[in-house]
Amino acid sequence: MALSLSLLNRIYILYSILHPAIAQLIVSFDGSGRIYMLLSLTIIFFNINNVFFWKEIKKAPIFIWFTWCIYAAIAWLIIGKNPTELEPYVFIFNKIINSFIVLFLACYETHRNPKSFCKFVLNAYIAYALFGLALQGDVAEDTRMVGALGNALPLNCVCLMAVAAICYIKKWCNNKIFLFCTLLCTYIIFYSATRKAFFAEILLLLPLIYTKFNLKKNFILAAILIICIWYISGYIMENTMIGERFNSLEEASDQWNTTNYPILNFLGDRAYFYINGWHLFLEHPISGIGLLNFKLAMDSQHPIHSEYVVQLCELGIIGSTLYIAYITSIFKRIKQVRKIGEKQLSLIFYAWIISLLFISFTTWTYEFPRYFLITGIIIGYSNWKKENIKYTQK
Repeated sequence: MALSLSLLNRIYILYSILHPAIAQLIVSFDGSGRIYMLLSLTIIFFNINNVFFWKEIKKAPIFIWFTWCIYAAIAWLIIGKNPTELEPYVFIFNKIINSFIVLFLACYETHRNPKSFCKFVLNAYIAYALFGLALQGDVAEDTRMVGALGNALPLNCVCLMAVAAICYIKKWCNNKIFLFCTLLCTYIIFYSATRKAFFAEILLLLPLIYTKFNLKKNFILAAILIICIWYISGYIMENTMIGERFNSLEEASDQWNTTNYPILNFLGDRAYFYINGWHLFLEHPISGIGLLNFKLAMDSQHPIHSEYVVQLCELGIIGSTLYIAYITSIFKRIKQVRKIGEKQLSLIFYAWIISLLFISFTTWTYEFPRYFLITGIIIGYSNWKKENIKYTQK
């Protein structure tokens, strides 16, 4: 019975990874997320008496984000503005609840069997990356080549790198698989010239290089690597498409940064969301204006491209406080993993959260299950490790 329940949970996870690509590249289906809803109801039905399953929701990061979801849904309903053509229940499930379900299931499955689940997720992300690379085609956009999946492909590759790094450190995948994942992700990220994905990948690779070559003790090798990174980064900035996009930040900041704060220059055209989002926050500081209502308030074609501005502007002080509590609780979980003795793995966990926080400067993340899948693995692993330590001490 436990195996069948686990299979059902993994089907949901697999569907959340592959469905967006299949719907975008082959045939559009389930745009309202009704298959997600049916799967989630089925999972609840078969786990209704599973005490171990429901215990996960009491864990600090899971419970905090669950509270955030409830608040975001209620606030959106009370404010009463619907920036989409979706029915309210469809909007709430797709934009709010779906990501939480992935977070919860990833935590539960990792707690049950971290090695098996991480290898499953790794294979699913490899399939997504190969599928997207083979079928998405080329679409010119501002001198870079992005396919039908847009930034979703390189950002999913960041998630692939995170899982690959976890499996590599734990020796759940061999050197060849990890090298393949690294080369695949690097190629896709350079091909799409996605700046945030490029930096996020570097942040994930740095702790691996640090631990693999023991740079803490090998100062000569550390100096050589720093010099190599310096020259490689210079070449990238001067001779690649992604370098051109980094260099274009100054031009974009001249147009969009209408303040006297130079710190906003590195955000390029995203400065528009920070400046106007802050003004809207000052008008509605407590509860915000409701998810996605920035588009209505500013008559904008685009949602806020910053998770931090989303929290402040659209969810106010209440939502922002819950978000900070959620991130803080994850850092505490990683600290526990480090104290238990998993220092190398904890560095990868820290690198993922820092990467996520970096990505959040220029895009919104609450809506996308891919980020919550990796975070759920971290929470679930900390639960599994803590439980096994207690068991061995008895």
